[in-house]
Amino acid sequence: MTIKGVAGLALLLALIASPLRAQDKALRHKVYDASLQLYMLEEDTQDGGTGKQVTVPGCTATAFLKTAKGYSLVTAAHCVVNEHKGLFPYDEPAPDGNLSIGYGDPGNDRLPIPVTISAVGNWHDGWDVAILTVETKEVLTVIPLGDETKLDMGDRLLTVSAPLGGEIKYYWEGYISATRHQVDPGLSHRVRDWKFVTLATIPGYEGSSGAAIVSVDQQAIVGVYTSQIRGGEPTFDNIAGVMFPASAIKTFIATPTLHLPLDKK
Repeated sequence: MTIKGVAGLALLLALIASPLRAQDKALRHKVYDASLQLYMLEEDTQDGGTGKQVTVPGCTATAFLKTAKGYSLVTAAHCVVNEHKGLFPYDEPAPDGNLSIGYGDPGNDRLPIPVTISAVGNWHDGWDVAILTVETKEVLTVIPLGDETKLDMGDRLLTVSAPLGGEIKYYWEGYISATRHQVDPGLSHRVRDWKFVTLATIPGYEGSSGAAIVSVDQQAIVGVYTSQIRGGEPTFDNIAGVMFPASAIKTFIATPTLHLPLDKK
């Protein structure tokens, strides 16, 4: 190939790559805007506690549907429940008025927006998903639900969450590391909250739970972050993130009463 031909090929590749990079950047910022800090009202226990109720950042949520009065949001079930430590095999969903979301940059002046639980799954039985509703005139960024069954090992993913007490919103990217058929079905019998497990090489931290995991190809939510697998030896390195997949989210939305905590059925 001549020097002129090489230069022409390089220009063509640059023209092809530039829109893709621009598209990726737009998607990254869209996911950032869609990532909402999820707060729960709790009793103040800092420095001996004051007995007052304070808003504590806990997890992450994402709007996936625009409704007539606001939005439907998705997060992880364990983010919106108070876990029983005694004899009960279920958790108590947070009462109305105890949950709210924050949007935009951390620490901005916008007041948290109250949200209510529409349906919450029994995460001890694998349904680590909750659907929230919010009535607001604020404009939230929406990312629709996609289909993780169309993804293959190595397909690109990204997520933005609010770890470390919600003081930052952090961007991570990765890829599908194990689809459902690559995981031994017996694993879900030994680890019940992994019934619908799909593994992603994507990090997370406390506060990342409930964050939308977005497919770069589909530009849609293909799961929500629920936990992570760490190595069994120091330094306990992160091996993979665990996500509750979009196909199971859709099943849950269609038949939520099948998956509520036992005291709510």
